[in-house]
Amino acid sequence: MPASDQAWEVVFVEDLDSAWVVRTADFFNTHFPGVFGELCHPELFRWKLGRSNPAGEGILAVAVSGVDVVGVMTATMKLIAADGQSLLAAFTGDTFTHPAFRRAGHAKTLAPGTYDLDDYLNKSVFGRLAEEVTQRLVERGVEFVYTTPNYQSRPAYSRRGLYAEAPLISSRSWHRPCRALFESRLPFRSGRMLQKLVDAVTWIFRPGRRIRPTIDSFALTSTDPLAEFYEAIDDVWDHQKLEGKFTLVQDSDYFAYRYASHPSQSFVGHLVTVLDKPVGFFVTRRLTRLNEYSTVCIADWLLSPDQPSGLFASLLHHVMANTEGVHTVSLWSNDREVSRQHLLRLGFLPLRKMPVLIGTNEFGRHLQTSGRSWAMPIGWSDNV
Repeated sequence: MPASDQAWEVVFVEDLDSAWVVRTADFFNTHFPGVFGELCHPELFRWKLGRSNPAGEGILAVAVSGVDVVGVMTATMKLIAADGQSLLAAFTGDTFTHPAFRRAGHAKTLAPGTYDLDDYLNKSVFGRLAEEVTQRLVERGVEFVYTTPNYQSRPAYSRRGLYAEAPLISSRSWHRPCRALFESRLPFRSGRMLQKLVDAVTWIFRPGRRIRPTIDSFALTSTDPLAEFYEAIDDVWDHQKLEGKFTLVQDSDYFAYRYASHPSQSFVGHLVTVLDKPVGFFVTRRLTRLNEYSTVCIADWLLSPDQPSGLFASLLHHVMANTEGVHTVSLWSNDREVSRQHLLRLGFLPLRKMPVLIGTNEFGRHLQTSGRSWAMPIGWSDNV
């Protein structure tokens, strides 16, 4: 039967051990291979949406036709700190539709408030998933919803007014070329000379050069809780939250869940101290693509608010100094939270803008008019 004649319906998967989770992983591996940078395993959804998340269990919604998954959307719970309060938030993602159902097929039942199958919510898998997941989040009392869509799904997110772009909290992808990139793109001697020149110039003009932090690096794993480091993280977070900034809650529970317990990706934690006092923590991951192009991604960071702005530049320089065999160092950053001039002086190049869309509920509308921004590193999304 052609897809145009097939009916589909939205199913909320309550049991993460059910066959629907396995079928969801198979859906990605079959129709969108490599979208996660690797094979998609059912355990990824059990980790991301399960009870180990300190913010609460998430949502897995699938559009199904018979026993086949033809569309997916997830919502991962987050905790947001704003004005000294903790708010429940959600990041929506994994929004994919089977290619054959993007302009074909129809809902098995009419959406509330609609009267025929030609209505958008009855013929768009994405639209129906977004509508029903958003409604489920409202019922849960979620106050802030955000997402980082690609260029294909961005118009669909905004179509019915459920989401709107938030320029002040949107991010940008920055990349710093390293030795391996120069040597792979230029003749060996020319590449090495250019790399040395770039390193020398950025060393001379680097911001934060008078700051001398101590940085201890260690693998983040679920089997070794590293309690002493997590206690230091909580000390830094306690100082951060007193500032009343709008930010993701970044206590030790968050870092342990988000990075140490990830089922398939390995991260490195870096504890930053100045004069034996914990002042920061950041997380990196080395990524190697199929073409053997590698990057060290700075996934997340937490810095004490009483430290000079040059401290972050010192951390970046530490990462750049340990890049043997790495082509680039990369990060996402909002220009208002991390100095654009600091990044440029360290040799980082601004590449793609990474728009953040937020829900248009009361809190979302307030945020749009408040002038607030946040750092939005890549680890606050599900892109790493």
